Amino acid sequence: MFVSVEEASALVSSLKGLDVRNAGDENVGEIEDFVIAGNSFASYILSVGGFLGMGTHYVAVSPSALAVTWNAADKKWNARINATKEQLKAAPQFKYEGRFAK
Repeated sequence: MFVSVEEASALVSSLKGLDVRNAGDENVGEIEDFVIAGNSFASYILSVGGFLGMGTHYVAVSPSALAVTWNAADKKWNARINATKEQLKAAPQFKYEGRFAK
């Protein structure tokens, strides 16, 4: 029932809103949400495009597609994905509707 939290773990609250950059160090989105399926972490929801919440496109990506690492020198989390802004904007859209409505 009780578990120990590993030092290398991350709190969801520390990752929500985190900028996501690609290999060219371009900001391509941010972590908007997390999907839990059953008892497992299933996907990140990224917000891409848009400005001040207008025209924002949400996409679900596999946890293995996003490299989330801790930078001890800067004392902050970093997120990297191997995709361009255009690829993310063209990806199937995740919609906050039905049981996922906010």
